Amino acid sequence: MPPGYILNCYPKGYDGNSNIEVACSGKCPCCNCPSSDDPVCGSDGNDYPNPCRATTCANVEVACKGKCPCAPQCICTEEFQPVCGEDGTTYDNKCFAGCAKVNVKCEGRCPCPEPCVCTKELNPVCGADGNTYSNPCLAKCKNVDVKCNQSCPCPEPCICSTEFDPVCGSDGKDYSNPCQAGCAKVNVECKGRCPCPEPCVCTKELNPVCGADGNTYSNPCLAKCKNVDVKCNQRCPCPEPCICTTEFDPVCGSEGKDYSNPCQAGCAKVNVECKGRCPCPEPCVCTKEFNPVCGADENTYNNPCLAKCKNVDVKCNHSCPCPEPCVCTTEFDPVCGSDGKDYSNPCQAGCAKVDVVCNRQCPCNCQCELKIEPSCAENGHTFPSRCYLECQGQTFKHAGSEPLVLI
Repeated sequence: MPPGYILNCYPKGYDGNSNIEVACSGKCPCCNCPSSDDPVCGSDGNDYPNPCRATTCANVEVACKGKCPCAPQCICTEEFQPVCGEDGTTYDNKCFAGCAKVNVKCEGRCPCPEPCVCTKELNPVCGADGNTYSNPCLAKCKNVDVKCNQSCPCPEPCICSTEFDPVCGSDGKDYSNPCQAGCAKVNVECKGRCPCPEPCVCTKELNPVCGADGNTYSNPCLAKCKNVDVKCNQRCPCPEPCICTTEFDPVCGSEGKDYSNPCQAGCAKVNVECKGRCPCPEPCVCTKEFNPVCGADENTYNNPCLAKCKNVDVKCNHSCPCPEPCVCTTEFDPVCGSDGKDYSNPCQAGCAKVDVVCNRQCPCNCQCELKIEPSCAENGHTFPSRCYLECQGQTFKHAGSEPLVLI
């Protein structure tokens, strides 16, 4: 075909008549395709401006999109886990991005969020997704909630009451109560809110006391360091409270202290050394003679000396209780008692609880006539008769009474 020659396609049966229109330029049959630019590589290894040109015009199958040669075939699953490529396109999954030879910029649909910047601090936390993150910031960057402040797995939940008994932990944080500190695996530094007071220094003196919290402390200082009041000056438990009257009857305790009354000394578990204020007088020394007397305090003492040592008056000369007082007249009607003693009258003998042997002065075995012949004895006493005088064992001096001497 000569240069510049235009090949036209005419309908069948064309006889050269110039009145027939040209169907298309080029060889028949005519190819009606758009002029869009969407290059493909045909199965014949040739490039075509678009798929239509390959399949319709050239009757060639499209081997791949783009210009020849075709890349090796890339096979991916249909799993939908979208990623955003560096080209700003969203791909169904990483495989499809790789097939397109595009790097993944971020997981999820485009556009990618702003980059999340964290330090390299190692403070591991366990995320709600069960993964361990080096610090809370990294978990937040992944939009994952923190489940616990340690590496996974998290411990079982620690349950405490809502009681408010604040303590300061060894980490310098406040906790609502000791249980809350324990759940955080933190030792209690001190009771109360942080900061803790300066260390309390005490001696090693052993002087145990019982605190109001029911614990025994080696000495009062250690209880004070714990801000605990002393309940009693001994080891726990404390005895029941000792109740005494306000009566003032001072006594001196065996440890040399004064007490308002014996009950107060007893409450302090101290023996009474003596009645009255300290110091006690020198010890009172008595014999072991047994001659019981009843004291004015209604106590029996083995002898009058022991009663005197206790500053107690003698009420009667025998063991308590004392008899009722015996009242007699001063009538002189002498009798001789069974104890061989003379009594002014029978009543006096009865008061002494002595039986009357005879109704005259002792001795009773001396018989005299009932006549009055006054006789004076050497001792100056006058008797009814000389017989009575001698019955009494006296020496006769003269008849009659002893003369009165006027001064």
